[in-house]
This record gives sequence, C-alpha cells and structure tokens, in this order.
Amino acid sequence: FYAANETGLMGYPCKYCGTTMFHLPTEIQSLEIVKTNSDEPVGPGEVGRLLFTGFRRQDGHTERYDIGDLGRWVEGPCPCGRKEPRFELMGRHGDVIRIGGTFFNYHRVAAILNDEFSYGGLMQIILETRGLTEAMIICVDGLNATPEQVTEALVRDYDSFAKTVPQKIMELEIREVGHDGFIMNNVSIKLRSIVDRREK
Repeated sequence: FYAANETGLMGYPCKYCGTTMFHLPTEIQSLEIVKTNSDEPVGPGEVGRLLFTGFRRQDGHTERYDIGDLGRWVEGPCPCGRKEPRFELMGRHGDVIRIGGTFFNYHRVAAILNDEFSYGGLMQIILETRGLTEAMIICVDGLNATPEQVTEALVRDYDSFAKTVPQKIMELEIREVGHDGFIMNNVSIKLRSIVDRREK
C-alpha cells in the first residue's frame, strides 16, 4: 500500500500494478498532479507533484498536501476491472530531472545499470548546455561495459532516452571518472547525485 502518517492511505495495488503503480482510493482521497514549478495540472503522461486531499480521517482531513513525491497518471482502464484511476510514482523531488523536453529519474537509471551490468557503484548525473543542445553525462566508477553498450541499454529500457538520444534532442555521455572524480557536497562531503550546470 501507499500511505503516510500525515495522509493515511493514498493508494492500493492490484496484481496488474507492479511495484510503483497504485489505484487511488477515491472514497477517502482526491489527488491532483501538478507541474513541478507551479500548481497547474500536468498534461497526459507528464510527471508532476502529488497533492492529496484526504477525507474521513479521525484527526481531520488534509488539504492539498504535498507528500514530496512525483508521479503521473496512468491512462486507460486497468485489466483488474476496477474503475478507480491509477497513478505511478516517479521518485522524490530532486530525484527527477527535466532535460531534452522530457523527465528522467535518477534511480531508474541506476536500476538499469544494476540490472544490465551488475553495477552497484557510485553514479552521478551532470547536466550541461553544449551550444544549442543539452547534454547528460553519467559518471561511473568501474562499470564493466562500454559507453556504447550502456547507451544501447538505456535507449532500449527507458523510453525517455528512446525519445531523445536517437533523435539527437539530447546528448548522452557515459564517463568513467574514478572514485576521486565525483563532485561532492562541500558541506556534508556526500555525493551530489545530480549536478545541473546548464545555463539558466
């Protein structure tokens, strides 16, 4: 189930949902999915912030509560036959980045590297502007695969790469940097998962 102390139950799965997809319990919750930088509703298939308004809670209802998660609506009827709408979780604020006109989830990229190449090491994504094109640099340490193999796997397994890389909407670079080549947070000395160097 998808739930939190502040809001109670926000989603329940069926056997067709997988691990990140849920039905919305409309009798006790309403859900708005709005753009990451405004309160405007997202378009079809677009990722946005989840705002829950809960009803029938013993300690009162929540009003447009921002849970801190990102998600998108799942279009079409569910094979289970339930009529309640479905939504898919896409990560936390800060885990999802927009580049090349579409969204990428840091943890999904890491999962593909793990599944395809058994890579569990450090990974950092750097975003840059190169002339009129945006570029994503995926930094790794000791990945047992060529950049071409990694690019092929990402394009095959992640639709956001398939929409951008072959069409040259976004450049993708796989870079071996070594353990000391990652950019760390100056205060916490922890890895910065995403470094955005694009021109604003």
